[in-house]
Amino acid sequence: MSQFDIRILMTENIQQYHDIRLMALKESPTSFTGDYAREKAYGLEKLTRIVTPTDNRFILGVFVENQLIATIGFTASELPKAKHKAYIWGVYTRPNYRNRGLARKLLTKLCAVALAKDDIGLLQLNVNSCNKSVIKLYESFGFKEYGLEKDSLRHNNKSFDKLLMCLVL
Repeated sequence: MSQFDIRILMTENIQQYHDIRLMALKESPTSFTGDYAREKAYGLEKLTRIVTPTDNRFILGVFVENQLIATIGFTASELPKAKHKAYIWGVYTRPNYRNRGLARKLLTKLCAVALAKDDIGLLQLNVNSCNKSVIKLYESFGFKEYGLEKDSLRHNNKSFDKLLMCLVL
């Protein structure tokens, strides 16, 4: 694989982010609560809000030759009583780049950024309970199951549960 670069997405990455997000929703619809048709219709203003980093929210991406090939999102709570919590979302790697440790590298970088933030003491995420390889990845970082959301999403008239996981920093 060519040299890769991990960095926070900026407004100039909006189209690439939208493309990879739509690919994720189409290719792995039961891994995300988001809906392909709905997100395909997102306009520039909505996409700009999603991609533009803030103190509490950003998306990390892996780039190979300036092509976005993997993503992971981070959102810290802005609520005063929940400022210690942050949520990981939107983890996806293009199929032809899987099994190369990119999700692990993204998660490592995201955890380092979270640790550097004084307020963050807990990372949370959810994952389709059928996705054993991804669950194993999260467990290797120390994430622990704290619940199961039954019937979390439905796709093609089939119900899917989401495993709720957290990591105390």
